[in-house]
Amino acid sequence: MDDNIDNIVLEHLRAIRKSQSEVIDEIRDLKTRVNQIEFRMSTSEKGIIAIHDAMAHHSLKLDRIDDRIRGIEKRLDLVDA
Repeated sequence: MDDNIDNIVLEHLRAIRKSQSEVIDEIRDLKTRVNQIEFRMSTSEKGIIAIHDAMAHHSLKLDRIDDRIRGIEKRLDLVDA
């Protein structure tokens, strides 16, 4: 009985190891693809992406400020809850 359980556990461990190996291979492939894309991008494209990232960052900050102002207005009873 114990040998059967050991065999089942070993089979599961082998399957997990195989699955993990496949995931690692896929991640390596994705990293290679991303690196190729980044290498091909021109400086102007990188500049546009940087501007887009900055705009997204500022938009998030403005949203947080808006939420804080609304909270202050509610606490001071300046607006309807």
